[in-house]
Amino acid sequence: VYGGISVVKIVEFPPLPKHRAQLAIDLRRWNDNRGAFITEAAFDGLSGDEVTLVERSGESIQVPVRDLSIIDQRYVRKQNIERNRGR
Repeated sequence: VYGGISVVKIVEFPPLPKHRAQLAIDLRRWNDNRGAFITEAAFDGLSGDEVTLVERSGESIQVPVRDLSIIDQRYVRKQNIERNRGR
């Protein structure tokens, strides 16, 4: 309240770039092959033998494909095939 008048500050956040907005939609749980590591992230790409995941916070992490669970390895292969078809 300022001088008897309620003041509301409106903060506008810039929209996520389209690529990042799509990643937010594609969040899923990722597990390592030992069951010790779990994160919620979106697939962002495959380079060599490392997958790039974007966590909910927006932080990118690289994980060796061989360290992922079998289910996640299959998901990576499927996503990579679909992306290559779209080129």
